[in-house]
Amino acid sequence: MMDRGIIFIIEKLNTEMHASGQFDDLEFLEYRSNGYSEIILFVGQRIWSSEDDERIYNDDDDSYEDLEIFLRRRVNILISAFSTIKLASK
Repeated sequence: MMDRGIIFIIEKLNTEMHASGQFDDLEFLEYRSNGYSEIILFVGQRIWSSEDDERIYNDDDDSYEDLEIFLRRRVNILISAFSTIKLASK
């Protein structure tokens, strides 16, 4: 089953990234589900899974950190890591 809240967040973040004018044809974030578990990919890399949720957990109110905040942080970490990759010219 598709989680509409997750889809909304992905659409919002993809729209924000496409607004940069770079990579108009690239699907940055992607949602997948097999009916049992859900995952979110960023340019093909898994950054969140319902089975292995890495968001900050708050014991006081028994809740996880907001998914959008988590995804923004993870995407920014990967963008920083990707920006360090340089290929030698021939």
